[in-house]
This record gives sequence, structure tokens and C-alpha cells, in this order.
Amino acid sequence: MSESTTQSTAQREVVGEQQNRDISETSPSQQTQRRDPVRCKVHFNRLLTLANHREAYPVFTTRLSGVEKYFADPDAMHVTADGPQESDSGIELAATHGQAKPSKTLIGRLFSGVQNHLHSSRERQRLREVLSAKLLTQEYNTKPPFIRALFADTPQGRAARKALRAMHRRMYGQGLFKFLKKPRDKYWVQTGDEFLDIIEEHGGKTVKRENAPNEKEADKLARKHVGQIAGPEYTFTLLADGTLHFSRADSNFLDKFSKHAMHSNASESVVYAGTLRVERAEGTMKRVLIMDNDSGTYAPRVDRNELARLRELMEYNFRDLDVKTLKYEFPGSEDSDDSN
Repeated sequence: MSESTTQSTAQREVVGEQQNRDISETSPSQQTQRRDPVRCKVHFNRLLTLANHREAYPVFTTRLSGVEKYFADPDAMHVTADGPQESDSGIELAATHGQAKPSKTLIGRLFSGVQNHLHSSRERQRLREVLSAKLLTQEYNTKPPFIRALFADTPQGRAARKALRAMHRRMYGQGLFKFLKKPRDKYWVQTGDEFLDIIEEHGGKTVKRENAPNEKEADKLARKHVGQIAGPEYTFTLLADGTLHFSRADSNFLDKFSKHAMHSNASESVVYAGTLRVERAEGTMKRVLIMDNDSGTYAPRVDRNELARLRELMEYNFRDLDVKTLKYEFPGSEDSDDSN
């Protein structure tokens, strides 16, 4: 092989290494759009039918990807896209490990189904705990006494968390067996318009806002910068495995069943939490998804660019989605009833 051929080969190798390095160092915001569709579910709960204008109350579950990129903790070890299969303590997190074996009898099948469902819930919770160690997360708010009491290691705190987890199962669970299963709508979504269509179809339509009924409500609308054409408010919680839970909280009664601690299954920490709504820009009537950090349970931080990370995560998962993130100004009183 000639000397010139050897030099040209070496140059190609150097260029190739530089290109690979440039690709690996690309920031999340510069990466390509998510190609596979996003899985969305709407669970309909008859428990709150009367409070929801005689319609089953919908709660939403969306499986997002890219949380490990957009909310990566720079001081923690990198988590691969496949996720860890084993925790630091050696606990296996494979989905099939420890599941009940199939039974031929009816009673056996019912029992194994319940056992596998409980096992799957425990495994998902353990997986979230492992993933959280690598992410920027929000711990529960230690200022309000009732939040401290909720997460305290006391009989009252454990009972309160158990009740919240039972409510979470009631809201997001499939129901018992086939003949008692709750109705659900399932979607595979790729665009922002498709995602917003699902929200508007199930109670989130935008309307022209009327004047606030009292001074307290007017003050809250001003602090949240609600536009003239807006939909109802939803509380949301983003978990470490990419699960986004949200539900409507546009009345005092529904607000009691849409707490962030319920969405998170009484978790001590989450990736992010707040409220969201759909608005239409005046003049163009273009739909915009508004998201903020309004959560009294977790009091999410904004000093690590969390709101920008949240916006980029949503835009990555839903093509052409217009997202606007706002910093919520809390009233100031740590015991205020205005927090969710």
C-alpha cells in the first residue's frame, strides 16, 4: 500500500471519529423528533359521574420517552435508553421475574391475575426509584404541615398514603377481571394536534373566558396568566419512567380527586408536577399547550431550567406541538388553600 493511500485512510478514520463524537455530544434539544407513536390512555371513572356533568370522569395516562435525556442529572451516572435491568442492590427489575405461573382452574387464573397485577405495580415503582437516582427530581414540599404529615413515617402518614394509593388504583386501574373492567380509550399519537384533540374531546375544550366571580379567583387567573380563550385546568405529574398522569381540576370538588400526590401514587419525589391547559391564541386561534409548576405538594423548582426541559420533552414526543411553559407565582403563604 502506498504512503498516500495510508494517509488518506488515516484521514478518513479521523474524520469518522470526529463525526461520531459530534453526534454523541448533540444536546437533547438538537436531536431528531421521536419517530414511534406515543401511547395514550383515557380511563373513565363512574365514581365521579354526578360531579362531572353526568359523564364518567376521565383521567389520562401518556407514556413519554426521552425523560432520561431531558431531565438527566449531570452529576449522576448516565442511564441508557433501554433502562437499567438491575438496581444497585442487585434487585432484578425484569417484568417477568417473580410472576405467578398460569393455572388451569378458574380460581387459579383469577388469583394469578391479581398476583401478577400487584407484582407489576411493585416492579414499576421499584424501577421508578432506580431511574430517579439519575434524574433531576422534585422532592415533596416540607413547608406545609399537612404535606409533612402525609409523608411522615407515622401511623397516620402511612394510613394517608395507603388511602391515596387506593384512590390511584381506583382512578388509573383497569378494574377487576373482564366483567368489571372500566371503559378506556386507547390512542397512538404522533402529532401535537392529535394530542390536543384527545384532551378537547374529553372535556378540555377551549371557551371564551368570563369575568372571575370573585377577587380571589381573579387574582389566581392573573398569576397563572390565563388567556381569554382557554380550556379547563388539569393537574399533571411526570414520573421517572416517562408516565405522565393528568386529570381535570376545574372545580372545588374535582380538585379533591386530582391531587398531585394521587397522580404520583403517593411518591415522595417526581420528575415534575404542575398544571396544564389548552389555550387558543387570539387572532390566529392556534392551539397552545400551557404548562406551569403550580404544585403545592412538590413545589417544583425552576432554577435548573426545568420548565425549558419540560417544554423540549413535550415537543420531542409530539411533532409540531406548540408548548408554552410559565413560572407560577405562589401566593406566599405556605398554608394557602390555593395550592394543588
